[in-house]
Amino acid sequence: MTNPSDLYASTLSTLYQSKLTLLSDAWHDSLASPTTTKQQRIDSSVKLVETSNAITTLSNTQLSAILSQMTAQESALTSAINGVNAAVKNLQEVQTVLDAVTKIIGVVAKIVPLL
Repeated sequence: MTNPSDLYASTLSTLYQSKLTLLSDAWHDSLASPTTTKQQRIDSSVKLVETSNAITTLSNTQLSAILSQMTAQESALTSAINGVNAAVKNLQEVQTVLDAVTKIIGVVAKIVPLL
């Protein structure tokens, strides 16, 4: 079992990395590719807002208040973190990155309510 504070920190770190990725020049270059669909460009903007919201909500929540939810979602969080870390290595795979970000946001939403 992972230390809950380490899991909390890893989750926030991965969310921050996701946000930085979605703001990066390399990501924007990937979105400009002719193979990227209009829907993927829209989804990218939505994921940026959702990621920012997840960061704000999670960072404003004390670990002690969500300890049981973090522990219950440990496996899903670890999988989502690993998925994001793998996906951002190849930004040309736009849908893979979007899917990975969607997954981690979905797990965080099971821990803290996101708007």
